[in-house]
Amino acid sequence: MKTLFVSAAIILLFGMAPCAMAYGVIDVIVYNVDGVTPLPHVHILTYDSLNVVRADEVSDSLGRYALSISPGTYHEHLTKIGFVTGDINHIVVVDNETTHVSFNMQLSSCCCDYIIGDANGSGILTGLDVTFSVRYFKGGPHPPYSCECTPGHTWYISGDVNASCTFDGLDVTYMVRYFKGGSPPAPCPSCPPVPYKTIR
Repeated sequence: MKTLFVSAAIILLFGMAPCAMAYGVIDVIVYNVDGVTPLPHVHILTYDSLNVVRADEVSDSLGRYALSISPGTYHEHLTKIGFVTGDINHIVVVDNETTHVSFNMQLSSCCCDYIIGDANGSGILTGLDVTFSVRYFKGGPHPPYSCECTPGHTWYISGDVNASCTFDGLDVTYMVRYFKGGSPPAPCPSCPPVPYKTIR
């Protein structure tokens, strides 16, 4: 009886195997303009061959994003404030294999497109930008976005919250005051973000 039961179980197992869903992995890494520095907080939309959105995610702190998905051909659309939108086409996914793709984002040349105070490039001003700014001034990672505000003057413009047209320690103090109920952040008047929305 035991032998019969085991045999039946094996037959059932193998009979079900062809029905198991197959998956592969898309492993994406997004770089800044230099092609070396990973770019976090990039919005990535993954489309299938019918142009249906299959995933909607953002790159992590290392610029990476991994997606487990059924075999097929896909394309991805990448966006980030201050950067030119990008597309990765013809991503072929095979069962039980990882497809590695990378992309270098390019800075937008039309204007300074940023969120006031968004020093870490997350797309929103939060207390984490205060922490990021302090770390930067202590030798930590540089802000991911810079812009040529005026001819020959390229700097980390999103960090300027006191309208001084510089990014320095005073901006950190101003951010802290804002979160404690102080005046809202104000951009450099020479190059406000486009479109410019006042933070209240």
